Amino acid sequence: MGYEFTHLAPCPLLLGKITEWYLNTFNYVSYWAGVDIFLAISGFLMFKIISKEIKTNGRTFYSFFHFISKRIFRLYPALIFWVIMSVITAWYIQPDFNANAKLALSNAIPSLFSYSNLFWYNCSVNELNCGSSDLSGITWSLSLEWQLYLIPSIFQ
Repeated sequence: MGYEFTHLAPCPLLLGKITEWYLNTFNYVSYWAGVDIFLAISGFLMFKIISKEIKTNGRTFYSFFHFISKRIFRLYPALIFWVIMSVITAWYIQPDFNANAKLALSNAIPSLFSYSNLFWYNCSVNELNCGSSDLSGITWSLSLEWQLYLIPSIFQ
C-alpha cells in the first residue's frame, strides 16, 4: 500500500490530505520489517515442507531437489514473462522516461539467474549506471530467497 501512496503523491487531486498524512508516517515508522517477516515465514515454510518430505521419503537430497524443482516451475514462468515485459516497456518508453532497453536487457540476466540482489548492490555501492531499477529491481528479494534456499543444501 505504501508503494501506491508514494507513486500517487504527485497527484494531490487523487488523494488529497490522505497522501500528506501517509507520507508523514515515514518520519516515524520504517516499513522494511515486512521483508524480514516475509523471509522468516518463507524459511519456516520451506523447512516445514522439506522436513515433511524427508520423513515421507527418507531421502534428503531428493526431497530438496523436488522442492526446488516445484518452486522453479511455479515461479519462473511469471518471472520470465515480467522480465520480457520490462525489456519491451523500456524499449517503448526510453525517449520519454530515460529508460534504456539495452540496460533493461542486461538487468534481466541477474534476475533470471538469481543474483539480482548482488547486482543492484554493486550498482549502488560503486555508483554504476545500471539503468532504472524500477523495471527489474524488485527481483532482488526473489534472488535473496533463492540464495537462502541454497544454504540448507550446502549443510546437508
